Amino acid sequence: MYENYCKIKNIKTGKVLASSGNFNGSPTEANLYTGDDSQLWTFTDLGPVDISAKHITSGQKYKIVNCATEDVLDNWNSKNGETCYSYSWTASESQQWVVEKKVRTIIIKILNDRTKKGSRLL
Repeated sequence: MYENYCKIKNIKTGKVLASSGNFNGSPTEANLYTGDDSQLWTFTDLGPVDISAKHITSGQKYKIVNCATEDVLDNWNSKNGETCYSYSWTASESQQWVVEKKVRTIIIKILNDRTKKGSRLL
């Protein structure tokens, strides 16, 4: 079950992205890694067929699904610094994400497809 799940970890703090509850609309938060399912996510490729991504490709659209809740990462508020939430999948652009790899760095930025902005994930 956990083969394609991963942690989304902040480089500076070492904390990982987690869904703070098991209900639709739970906010996300950054916590120390404990191994809890709420801290595990999978990237699902939004190409012609939704499949769990084994390799993340820069520029490709993904939905990011929480292991514990099966809800997706959602950024419906386009203001900088706003919290992301986990909601049931509706295919809204606020639930679609693009991973952008910067040349000559090891930084990977996850952009919300609707706002074209990085979100406060951690």
